[in-house]
Amino acid sequence: EQRAAEDAEAAREQVIRDRREAARQLLAATPEATGPTAKRVRVRLPEGQPLARTFSYLDPISLVRSFVDASGRAPDNFDLVYVGPPMRTLDDDDAPLSSLGPGPV
Repeated sequence: EQRAAEDAEAAREQVIRDRREAARQLLAATPEATGPTAKRVRVRLPEGQPLARTFSYLDPISLVRSFVDASGRAPDNFDLVYVGPPMRTLDDDDAPLSSLGPGPV
């Protein structure tokens, strides 16, 4: 029984490592945006550390999620919360950053 629990935990940790590596590869293939389509995104992690990157306003929210995941500094499972106004959880990963309105995020 303990061996099964250890195997399940090892498998869960491998899934997280694989997800983070895929996120790193995606970000490596996606240069930071510049010019009029650029939108600066700043993420504050639970411990208060900031992460920041410039995305295109057409980039999907899923790319921001990948950015946070690739950092390796976020919890294994996390929500992206837009502090607004209005404050809301960003659960539509397909929505473009432009859906958050003008200005930095």
